[in-house]
Amino acid sequence: IIPGFLGPRSVVRPLERRFERAGIPAFSFNLGLASALPMKMVVGLLRHRIERVRDRYPWLSRLDVVAHSEGGLIAEQALRAGVFDGFEVRLVTLGTPFSGTWAALMAVPLPGAVEMLPIHPRFARVRANGHAPSVPILSIAGELDFLAPPERCRHPAAEYKRLPVDHAGLIFRKLVFKEALAFLMRP
Repeated sequence: IIPGFLGPRSVVRPLERRFERAGIPAFSFNLGLASALPMKMVVGLLRHRIERVRDRYPWLSRLDVVAHSEGGLIAEQALRAGVFDGFEVRLVTLGTPFSGTWAALMAVPLPGAVEMLPIHPRFARVRANGHAPSVPILSIAGELDFLAPPERCRHPAAEYKRLPVDHAGLIFRKLVFKEALAFLMRP
């Protein structure tokens, strides 16, 4: 589980617990203040964490990634960078602004926030270079989400669902978890 902008592990811990109660081992990337760094650096930190997972569980062949908000942009970038190579991957994003969000203006001096602005060149590069490698993706958007409005959460390679929740509800509401779990449990 990858939290969003300035999101420590404790923010996504309720989601982690839901997966564990469903019998699915889960762990989260403790992003916190690191999300303020340039995305390339955050992807490097994630790569290090995934390498530790590979070392600890060498038999692991599938890795499901659930990401909230900016965490989905990080996961998509990590897919492009080959961080998850060697794993069968499925990606569920929760309120990820795949075309940027103007809410990032609230923290604009921080590189992590600047990279989420719709006018940032990364979005033009992504459009020009195609989309993430072909892995199954589910993008769940909150109809009441003003930080990552539903229309900004569409990803051309993803299945898309809108649910009646706000940005925080994407982590805490059981109906979101059920949609994510149903997607991850597909054959």
